[in-house]
This record gives sequence, C-alpha cells and structure tokens, in this order.
Amino acid sequence: MKIIHDLDILNMERGSCWINNSTLHGYGTGYPAVAELCRFLAPREYVASCRVGHILRNTIYDKYYQRRIRQLGMLSIFYIKTGEMYFRSNEQIILAEAGDCVLLKPHSKNEFLYLPGREPCLNYELALSGALLDDIIRLYGLEHVVGFHLDADDFFEDIFNRLKELKQRKSKSVSTHYLAGIAAETLSFIAQAISQKEVQQTARLVQDLLEQNIEKKIKMQDIAKMLDVSLPKMNKQFKLTFGITPYLYLKNARLQRGAELLRKGYFVKEVAALIGYSSPKSFAAEFHRFHGISPRQYSKFPELYVYPDESQEV
Repeated sequence: MKIIHDLDILNMERGSCWINNSTLHGYGTGYPAVAELCRFLAPREYVASCRVGHILRNTIYDKYYQRRIRQLGMLSIFYIKTGEMYFRSNEQIILAEAGDCVLLKPHSKNEFLYLPGREPCLNYELALSGALLDDIIRLYGLEHVVGFHLDADDFFEDIFNRLKELKQRKSKSVSTHYLAGIAAETLSFIAQAISQKEVQQTARLVQDLLEQNIEKKIKMQDIAKMLDVSLPKMNKQFKLTFGITPYLYLKNARLQRGAELLRKGYFVKEVAALIGYSSPKSFAAEFHRFHGISPRQYSKFPELYVYPDESQEV
C-alpha cells in the first residue's frame, strides 16, 4: 500500500451519473469485465444495527472509475486479491495492492480508479449498512482507519461463498440475522488484524531503539516515554512479539555484543564500559551466567564458546 500525493490522479476523472438515490449519489466510467453481485434487501420491519447490504466480486481489465459523492449509511470494505487500485477517502489517496484492504466510510468523499495496462484487478467489495453503523465503526476503533495490509484471500473468498449460497436459498427470515452476524464477524476480523499489526509495529520500534542503545545506559521507562506508551503495555506487546521482555532482550543483546568485543581483543574493563555496565564485576557475573564462561576465559579460548539460544532469559 502506498500513499499518493498527486491528487490529479483522481481529480481529472469524470463520468456520467450511474446512481442517484437517498443513500448514494455516484458517477463513474467503465464496468468490470466480470462482476458477481449478491445484494440483500432488509425487510421494512427489521432494522439491523449493522448488516451486509451486498458483496461484489469484480475482475477488472479495462479502465474503471467511480466517484461516490454521497455515501450515507454505508461502509464499503474493499479487498484487493490481485492487481491494484487507487482509492480516495476525502483528501487521502492510496494505491492499494494485492493483500490490501480499504475502508470507504459513510459521510466521506470516496473514489476508486483502476488504470488499464497493468495486472487485472480481482477485488471484493463488502458493503455494510444499518441504523447504528457510525456507532459500530467507532466501537471497533475503525473511524480513523482507511487502508492497511491484511493478506486475507481465504477470509473474503469464504465470506463471498457463504453469502452467495445464502442468496441462492432466498430465505429472508434467516438472512437478516445471518447478515448481521457476517457483518460483526468481518469487523471483528479486521479490528483484530489491525490490533495485532499495531502490537507488532510497537514491538519493532522498541527493538530498533534497544539495538540503537546497546552501548548506552538507558531505562525501559525512557523508551516507553519516547513511544508515548505505558511501560506495562510496551512490555506486554514486546513479549507477545518476541517472547521476551525488552529488558531481557537488551541484556542479552549487550552480552552478545560483549562477546563480540572480547573476540576483537578488547579488555574486560573496556567491554563493560562500552556496553553500559557500571562495573567490570557486574558485567563478568552476568556474562558468565549467559555464556557459561567468564569474560577472561572467553577472551583466551573463544573456540570453547557454545552460542546460546537468543531467547534465553538471564
């Protein structure tokens, strides 16, 4: 997924009106070469808080453009399986590629564009609607989310096949509740995937800061403050990703760095100072616990060293 700064990519597009009703006012040009649509109309007496309105599986070969000026009461979830498409939500434009997911929100200016000459674009559009849609979007923490990498071919294919089978049954009494369940399942899947990515992203940032400070004295509280996250949350997210706390990760990295410096001929006292230890004695004690040999013995006989597992806790 790429952020596009050239707004003219979509500003120059025009098209005739293809729909104009109380929910959607849209313009566009071109049509998908292959389009499979399953549309579900809710009974008038039933108003779901959030339900599936339709699911569409497109295969696009020629130029295809839509501009949704007024998209009320509908959240469009686009998933790109192959190829790529440009999307605009208000003033943000992104190029979504294979494995990317885009959320086009209600009350926003939404556009999407496929340009020919590239790989055909196979994509899914799952449209959700309902009386409490705006509240549901906030409940799942998706109000500020536009695009992200999801890599969920199997999930969207399964949702499409289940809804296609449901459409063929033509059972309205069952479908209304089932469609609300599918909507909740999809939003939960997306919210969980985003949460996991945020955890991993935070953990990677912590890892980078730890690597940059191997030879410096730094506290875990300082790193948490740099990332504007609480220390318990940072520790939890890091351990979920790497299986070890940031403190132990830094200690292990320092002791591995210490072994490297000893192999290069540095004295024990020099190594202790270089990797942030207050005294050679404390460094020697922890080095022995981690490597199973004293720093002095290691510097004389490095061939005796057996490298421990990186996840070993000291």
